[in-house]
Amino acid sequence: FLVKEAAYSCNAALFRYLVTEYPTLLTGSNRNIEGILSGAIAGGVPIWKIILEKEPSWKDYEFSEYHGCVLEKVLWMEQRTEGSAERDLLQFLLEEGADTDREGDPILETFRCMGASKEIMDLVRKYS
Repeated sequence: FLVKEAAYSCNAALFRYLVTEYPTLLTGSNRNIEGILSGAIAGGVPIWKIILEKEPSWKDYEFSEYHGCVLEKVLWMEQRTEGSAERDLLQFLLEEGADTDREGDPILETFRCMGASKEIMDLVRKYS
């Protein structure tokens, strides 16, 4: 619970401490991982920098309950909050090489269907 709260509240120092001292926190069940990732999306870039140091593949994680990837969930949250923090996170994940092709199911088409703004679409095109 504490690691999810640290991620959600963008407490990078506590988050780093917890995942360093207790690395099994990042190898638990899908439900646990998805809770951490959801908190990390809210926590933004500082939390994701730590995550990608420990688990670089998580930038391409596919949620089981949400039925989408990290990029989709970031967009979904951005659309609900209209926040620049989510846009910054989206750009960071794209810069870090998040998979935009997704085995023939391009994220660009998914974002178009989700009603992404022109700004977001241009950002995805830049890194696709």
